[in-house]
Amino acid sequence: MFGNEKRGQSIMVAAFFVVILIGVFILVQMTSRYDQPKQIEPGTAREIQEQNIKDAETVLKNSLIIPMEMASYESAQNGFEAPNSYLISYGVKTLPPLSAAQDALGTKAAGYCNQYLDKLKNSGKEFSPEYNFIETGSVGTIRLWFDEVNLSNRDVDTGFSFSPETIDGEEVTGDPAIQSKIETGGETKTIEGDFTLRIDNIRYWYLYRTVRGWIEQGILIKEACNRLPIVKGNASDEAAKCYAPYVADNIVENTLSNATHNLNQRFDNKVTCSYKILCQNVETELLWKHPCPAGVGCIAWPCKWYQQNATACIVGGCGDNPECENPVNAGEPPCQDTGSVNYTSEWVYGTGQEIVASRVSKGIYPSITYSENHTVSFIANMTCVDKSYNHPDFGNLKLNFLVHVYMVRGEDADDPPCPCLIGGSSSGGGTDRMPNEEDEDKPKPSEIIKIPFIG
Repeated sequence: MFGNEKRGQSIMVAAFFVVILIGVFILVQMTSRYDQPKQIEPGTAREIQEQNIKDAETVLKNSLIIPMEMASYESAQNGFEAPNSYLISYGVKTLPPLSAAQDALGTKAAGYCNQYLDKLKNSGKEFSPEYNFIETGSVGTIRLWFDEVNLSNRDVDTGFSFSPETIDGEEVTGDPAIQSKIETGGETKTIEGDFTLRIDNIRYWYLYRTVRGWIEQGILIKEACNRLPIVKGNASDEAAKCYAPYVADNIVENTLSNATHNLNQRFDNKVTCSYKILCQNVETELLWKHPCPAGVGCIAWPCKWYQQNATACIVGGCGDNPECENPVNAGEPPCQDTGSVNYTSEWVYGTGQEIVASRVSKGIYPSITYSENHTVSFIANMTCVDKSYNHPDFGNLKLNFLVHVYMVRGEDADDPPCPCLIGGSSSGGGTDRMPNEEDEDKPKPSEIIKIPFIG
């Protein structure tokens, strides 16, 4: 259901950038943003020919710079080319590692570059009456010249260097990627096209570095987990009232609000992040045990409860995401291995005791133990807009990505310790003697009252 809509969005984004590519190609001669071929000055035929070669080199450089700018803006809108744009799936990090993110950006830029080169080869003398392109070559990929050290040192926060490379199969050949030929002055001249270029005023890798730190520190996941308190207790079905917190729907809103605030604090004041909840599902299940068969009671005790903090939250899965109430513009979250997140909340639900007299007589009150199981699932679209630079064609750099959390925190109820009573006498332990499902008289925890936990 979601996949087709997401693919449709991606196609629209790609189509937009192709239109921009063609427009920029036409306008490249009319704007001062890119290096321009120089006006031909009177001189010898050799001087004019040399100038034509330099001008053609300038055009070829623009055929790399423009596609890299376009690819950067588009890849940011596609969540750094993560699967279906999910940077978190099933509560697990799916942000591409640096090398994969570089490769994805280089491949996308190379695709746009080859479109540009194809048009260039068929442009005749559109760029100059003095020469025209006969061959323009093609780019296998574009290599980005920085590593983890440069990223951590903030060397590429505002721009980065790159160069085209040819690929034979899966191997980089080292040959000039856009080896081109022009016709000038009745002669054919070869341009090697072995360029290393740089684009500035684009904070693509600043966004990547900052969001990666936020994800790796598990801010969103910890926020969600710490809003799932578990209370366990002993209860008498009718002789006492016990209490257990359940999680309300607002846990999702509060989790995302706090996590997004944390992300905003990591950026400078030129970047603002926001979120939109696409779907959510929040459930609390009450788990309970009764030690005796139907019709047999056990000694009732005072109601006691306590908070269980040692239990971790479980994340990961595949296809476990409850259906959203309404279709959303999101593809399926990629499957992830099961993992855990420690519950570290300092919030204390407390302990309690409500004294009720034990009754060992006709109409014995059955006693039970209880616990809880929480499930939280949601998908949200997150957007971070960088207003530090306003590109004439693409506007502000906008990062758009999805986060998906599927999390369970729960623990089975303890075995009740009380002996079963028949006719007022003990029949022994009986902690494994649970009533059959079909027993109509099976006792139920009617007096365990679930109260909302405002997470």
